[in-house]
Amino acid sequence: MAQVYCQSEPLPMFPMTSGYPSERYLKVLIFGAKSAGLSAEWIEFLQQQKFLPFRQLELTALQQHLLSRKIDRDSISFKNHVIICGMVLNVPETILPFYRRLFLGDVTFRLLGQVSYDARPDTFEAATIDQRKHIENILNTLLASNFEIIGHVE
Repeated sequence: MAQVYCQSEPLPMFPMTSGYPSERYLKVLIFGAKSAGLSAEWIEFLQQQKFLPFRQLELTALQQHLLSRKIDRDSISFKNHVIICGMVLNVPETILPFYRRLFLGDVTFRLLGQVSYDARPDTFEAATIDQRKHIENILNTLLASNFEIIGHVE
């Protein structure tokens, strides 16, 4: 039995754009097809599909200033904050409870593990290029969804 995911309406944190998959998601599909022993023709078909290009994280001057603030890890309320690669973000109250649960606490290694075709690293420095791109894509999405940078932890 196979299941297909189809997003027919935009979700608050994941707006629909072109309808193309992300580069990471397409790589997951190709990895899965190879692992399942699907035909070379099907794998070649997947490899030729269009995908959304990677968007590098670009912070505004204000966001860079806020990021320079050092925050004591013990002062962070994980009911309202998320940490990704040391960056502390305020989770907006408008985010639905289901999505809030996904983004509370330090989620760096959980996000790195979502790149299923690469081994989960023990440190961020050991993360692959695709894993780092995935983190940047998530940060781009969160910052576009009213998550606010409040500082960093070491």
